[in-house]
Amino acid sequence: MQMRADAYARISARAPLDDAPPPPRRGVLAEHEGKAFLRELKIATPQGALAQTLEQARIEVDRLSYPVVIKAQAAALTHKSDVGGVIAGIENPAQLEAAWKRLLANVQPALRSDQLDGVLIEQMAPPGLELLLGGRNDPQWGAFISVGLGGVWVEALEAIEVLPAHAGRAEILRCLERMRGAKLLGAFRGAPRRDVEAVTDAILRLGAALRSRPEITEVDINPLRVFAEGEGVCALDALFVID
Repeated sequence: MQMRADAYARISARAPLDDAPPPPRRGVLAEHEGKAFLRELKIATPQGALAQTLEQARIEVDRLSYPVVIKAQAAALTHKSDVGGVIAGIENPAQLEAAWKRLLANVQPALRSDQLDGVLIEQMAPPGLELLLGGRNDPQWGAFISVGLGGVWVEALEAIEVLPAHAGRAEILRCLERMRGAKLLGAFRGAPRRDVEAVTDAILRLGAALRSRPEITEVDINPLRVFAEGEGVCALDALFVID
């Protein structure tokens, strides 16, 4: 059974972020490091843990329950899906064992053994609307946020809006209203209205982090899954570059 969306909403309980904690280290953060940092910023991520062995993975799945997704973790592996480093929809122990072996075989040509941090085991997230949420500290333009439809839509529609990292709630809401594909945030073709307030909160927190931590040169959350109104958001993938 998939985890209910409201469990993520509790993780990302609405609260201001006045001063972001320091990033864990410099360089490109592996996904599990980036997600740990997001949780410090009060932006929800799926429940999960890093496993070094198949036995550790089994223990984590017992804690989480099926279905799960497994992802190879390395700072050098920024495009995991391109090399078969993500396997989703694992439903039982036999599938977990087979997927674990296949995952390691898939990424072996792309990584040295000492580059692999482990395998991230996560519970499959409930369905929702996918957005892209990113940001940069640019030497010329300063800190800014980008937001748009995620997944394939970002390429198909080029649906990206840019706003300053110091933007307030009202400005963010106006940005979301003019975003290409904004109708999908409302009740549309039987889908519920999405949690626009939670999206706004995530943008506010990310903007605060970029302003208070100029060493964050780039962040890319794709996708940020948005659940029904009142049920929050969840970052399914995250990439941070720290100077």
